[in-house]
Amino acid sequence: MFLPVSLLAGTITLGTGGLSVFGGNADSGSSPTYVTNPDSFAFVMTDGITTIEGQQRRNTDPTGGPNRVLEAIATFDGRQTTISGTISAMTIPDSEGAAGGHSQAFAIGMCTGGWRDQAAGTYNLNLLASQPAPAKDGFAGIAFGFRNGSLFMTGYDYDAQPSQIFVDLGEAGLASGPSLKTALAFTIVYSSGTMSVSLNGGQVGAVPTSHDFSGALVVAMGASVDPGNGVGTMSFSKLVAATPSTVGAPALLYSVSGNQQAVAVNGAVAQPLVAGVVDATRNPVAGVLVSFAAGDATANPASMPTNSLGQASTSVIAGSAPGLATVIASAGNLPPLSFNVNVTSAAAGPVITSVVDGAAFGGKISSGGWATILGTNLSAATATVSPNGASLPIGFGGVSVSIDGNPAFIYYISPTQINLIVPDDPTDGGVNVQVNSPAGTSNVFIADKEDFAPALFLFNSKYPAAVHADGTLLGPANLLPSVTTQPAKTGEVVLLFGTGFGSSNPAIPAGQLATNDAQPAQPVTATVGGVPAQVQGYLISPGQYQFNLTVPSNLPPGDAAVSLSVVNGTTQSGLMLSIGQ
Repeated sequence: MFLPVSLLAGTITLGTGGLSVFGGNADSGSSPTYVTNPDSFAFVMTDGITTIEGQQRRNTDPTGGPNRVLEAIATFDGRQTTISGTISAMTIPDSEGAAGGHSQAFAIGMCTGGWRDQAAGTYNLNLLASQPAPAKDGFAGIAFGFRNGSLFMTGYDYDAQPSQIFVDLGEAGLASGPSLKTALAFTIVYSSGTMSVSLNGGQVGAVPTSHDFSGALVVAMGASVDPGNGVGTMSFSKLVAATPSTVGAPALLYSVSGNQQAVAVNGAVAQPLVAGVVDATRNPVAGVLVSFAAGDATANPASMPTNSLGQASTSVIAGSAPGLATVIASAGNLPPLSFNVNVTSAAAGPVITSVVDGAAFGGKISSGGWATILGTNLSAATATVSPNGASLPIGFGGVSVSIDGNPAFIYYISPTQINLIVPDDPTDGGVNVQVNSPAGTSNVFIADKEDFAPALFLFNSKYPAAVHADGTLLGPANLLPSVTTQPAKTGEVVLLFGTGFGSSNPAIPAGQLATNDAQPAQPVTATVGGVPAQVQGYLISPGQYQFNLTVPSNLPPGDAAVSLSVVNGTTQSGLMLSIGQ
């Protein structure tokens, strides 16, 4: 799982994530040749504006063509860059490692745009493939492997470099066998043709760099090339690349938000179209005039200078004809930017067909908890809402919801679904729910509201959305496509997420952002496999509690029923926690 990339002055943030790889990377034996194990390679990459992630593939893959996702992002000037972060957990079960081989690895650093292009045309694995010495294009950074019984780190600019940085993490007391024993903080500094590396605050070496990082990308990746390899994992956090903060000339015009909205004819789009301008090192550039030219639509204002965040916005009113309306943003000599608006025929008024909790779609809702309205014509647009200051807004894009006469806090709107936070209200039992939109006012739907309506968020109808402490998803193997899931171990602390557990202590009003470690005001208990389990809850976002649950000891392997209770409410029945050996 990856947090979205964020952009501040002179800072590119990749944040928190995890990668896993296993097995080998053999091709199929018949034409067209394709990769038989996409999980032999994984990567996440950012240019400071766009973040992409992917797996192993080849240009003769039956699904077709070069990897356009890799080609879709730009590059930044990384010649003066400092990358820092923490590797919180890592395991490299290299089947060749005990005998001195090397067939599984993870790496973090920078690659050039040309190196990315080569990988896009053939194998993504080329991002970690051998490279000539020296070369204009390539990867430079830190890599990790397991050899001769010990985990190690190397810092390098190309594979044949005679003076690579090398640290035996086992000898340093930081690893045991193929796994880290403790979190590893790292810093990589690229400057004046040199790359220096520090671990846990101490410099471990420096090497010259030959690559042209005037067009660079930050990348974290892993590879596995032997079919005998087990699942290798790397979890990282606070992964940040800092570039010079002195603002340079405008270099890129990009979409911040507002693209691909839907709106009825003659209607106003729910969100403004926002364009951003940055320099080559991803500093926002203020004072750049951005013009918006609309086809069968009206953009107001038609032009405006970027603000201190390097952003300019416009509101759009659709024309009278259904179809695709395109708004072109331009700024000086920068490549223009297209926003697409899908203009639909005039919509009928909103109709509510059901109101359910927002985690399990059960029939009860509660104050401060997530709820979902299902129906038709609920909104002309589809959009996820950003918090308005310290809370979610009570209206968005002309759409609002009242519950027992009180305004609800809106998070997501679409023609068929609205996700919201139920407002604080002491009323229990049947409450009136109504949607208001530019197309009219809906029918009144009577929802069942209780003080407590606990429910866990789900992967599917059987398994709750659960996470190990290192960020790996919890569940039986192959629970989710293309994502590694692992069962829980007895005695392990795992994370569950729920809503409807009532107010917090200290109290945080419904819809407000959580600003402290507020716990449920009423005690929450848990059982796993019928055995009481220690559990501690914290409000981590509006309407959502995180529960740190200790899996009881002596549970047999397999599925164990899991439930959480508060006062007179219990989470949905039939949920299972997968227990491993």
